[in-house]
Amino acid sequence: MKKILTLTFILVFLVAGVSFAQSGVAVKVTAEEGIILDGFSDEWETVMKSGKAMAAVEPLDVLLVSALWMQWDEGNLYFFVRVVDSALTAGNPLYFWECDTVELWIDGLNAKTEAFNINCGQFWVTPVGGGEDLSEPTIGRWGRGADALVVAGVQHPDLWNGPVLTGAVPGMEVAINVDDIGYTLEIKIAASAIGLEGLKVGDVIGFNYMTTNLEVGTAGWAAGKGGEPDACAVPVVWGEVTLIE
Repeated sequence: MKKILTLTFILVFLVAGVSFAQSGVAVKVTAEEGIILDGFSDEWETVMKSGKAMAAVEPLDVLLVSALWMQWDEGNLYFFVRVVDSALTAGNPLYFWECDTVELWIDGLNAKTEAFNINCGQFWVTPVGGGEDLSEPTIGRWGRGADALVVAGVQHPDLWNGPVLTGAVPGMEVAINVDDIGYTLEIKIAASAIGLEGLKVGDVIGFNYMTTNLEVGTAGWAAGKGGEPDACAVPVVWGEVTLIE
């Protein structure tokens, strides 16, 4: 039976074993059928009980607004994200950084460079803002200087006052579940999307994730949006995630 994370469930696991530091782990997928993207936590509960969460707090470092868990297999990275945000607002998904958003910043080689390279990607999801009634999610990927902004799910070019880039985002799949306290995401990023042929135990990737809640602000795990403009876009300040069994 599908299970929705309740607020009590969130507090128990986040207080028990979160990581606010710049290092984390991703656990190899053990579910026989792999991870089925549906926005629910079925294949994640063992990982959650192990306390391997990465957490984001709002700018005053007081309110816990999100937590993220990672798994992996030879060809993909998987993310389960819980966001506490009970007032989702449909903004302009072409300006996703000004919307309720989850952003994943990944450097496949953890090169700690000062600028994006072919192994870097900024992947994002807005929980609403897409579809005919703006109630569906939108997804995108930006390689900064390495490649162009790619957006999927935007249906209203007249509302967004900008170009509409339709179609799939290569190497990225997302499922979402909206509930009473916010939403949960399952995100799949192919190794090929970050310039890798595959993944193995012991690999270390550069990583950061951020959530934007229009009522609270932007929260980051390893690097937030404070300081110089786009400071979080520099791979050298991202954290590290090690792939383990």
